[in-house]
Amino acid sequence: MKRIQVFILIVLFALRGRADTAWDAMQHGLQNYADGDFKTAATNFDAAAVAAPQEKFDPAVAAFDRANALLKSGRADEAAHAYEESLRTTDLNLQSKAYHNRGNALLGIAGEQEKTEKFEDAIKSVDEAQAMYEHSMMLATKDRDPKINYEMATRKRQQLEEKLKQQQQQNKDQNKDQKKDDKDQKDGKGKQDQKDKGKADQDKKDGDKKDQQDKKDKEDEQEKQDQKKQQDQKSDEEKKQEQQKRAEQMSPQE
Repeated sequence: MKRIQVFILIVLFALRGRADTAWDAMQHGLQNYADGDFKTAATNFDAAAVAAPQEKFDPAVAAFDRANALLKSGRADEAAHAYEESLRTTDLNLQSKAYHNRGNALLGIAGEQEKTEKFEDAIKSVDEAQAMYEHSMMLATKDRDPKINYEMATRKRQQLEEKLKQQQQQNKDQNKDQKKDDKDQKDGKGKQDQKDKGKADQDKKDGDKKDQQDKKDKEDEQEKQDQKKQQDQKSDEEKKQEQQKRAEQMSPQE
């Protein structure tokens, strides 16, 4: 389980009766933190860090407490940056705690990246977190927390690597299926084009055949009409000859 290490600052003021803005801001921030109001605590710690140089105490302390408040409020990315500011100190104990807690913040970032399946980014965040724990272990050799969290980060990295492999395999399978679908679609289109062309050719042949048949039928019909006309003409001529012959027979002889 990740633990956020807390650094307590005890400041003695030589001048009494003078309001110390940084000190007041720190005290308010610590009270807010204890009450669980981490957003307000972060604001007060930030004010203390700004005023600290003028009042001759290390602003890294206020930056560290601000980073803790940000991390507790779920703002891991902002907390990681704030811990970097708290590393600008000559206090090795504070540096060790800042490295450790920054590692925690980076693990928090990795967790958010894991939720959105950005496994490669999450692995990079875990690697950076492990580097922070290593720095902390070098500065505080007797502190067990950095070692425990380093081991936890190692297990998290293994889990992320497995999820990344599964994701890559899924993407590979999806790409393969997509290519197959594209090929099938292309082949299907080609077959449909061939089918359509074959149908068009057959329709043309059928049309030509029908035209030829219609032409032949028309010619046959015309031939029949011509034959009938000739027969009718012949019949009329024969009738005229027959009538003329009868007329001649009925004429009186001289």
